[in-house]
Amino acid sequence: MHTPESSRSIKGKPLNARNSTSSRTSISVNQKKPEISFLIMALLFTLAVDAVSAYFLSHEIASYSFSETSGKIVSGTVEKRKRSGKKIGSDYTPRIGYTYEVDGKTLVGEGIHFSDSSFSMPHQAERVLARFPVGSDVSVYYDPADPGRSVLVRGISGIGIFFLLALINLGFVFLVWLRVVPRKTRA
Repeated sequence: MHTPESSRSIKGKPLNARNSTSSRTSISVNQKKPEISFLIMALLFTLAVDAVSAYFLSHEIASYSFSETSGKIVSGTVEKRKRSGKKIGSDYTPRIGYTYEVDGKTLVGEGIHFSDSSFSMPHQAERVLARFPVGSDVSVYYDPADPGRSVLVRGISGIGIFFLLALINLGFVFLVWLRVVPRKTRA
């Protein structure tokens, strides 16, 4: 016995076959949405990291143009700070105080680099302090436009290189996005 539904067809295919094809198509479209959402989230995260990276890198690169003067190390300690969240342990940050003179004014500085480094082991921070013993004479690099901004080591630090790599990461995510997301979906 033929029912009206089983006898109807489009281009020789029964209607129920057409419906199963269209449901397969909608599944594949829905499977692409998580990929696009993931890429958008990755791109937003990368942009945020890159904004922070650009900020620190701009200061570190600007330090190459700083003027040089002589200074003296007046203090050096390792600051211990408990890690926040679920991480166990502490971070150790070397803190160095120094004085220097610009245009007859004595100024006090604390920065080794523009991006302070923290370490997971105290001996790593102590190794940095050993480079700047209390009482030693050092070169201090200061911003001529704002002499209160100073560092003992100018240029890009280890963390600056990390931030530089993060900037490169943006380009990588963008290339993946161009490769994975179909052109019709981007428009």
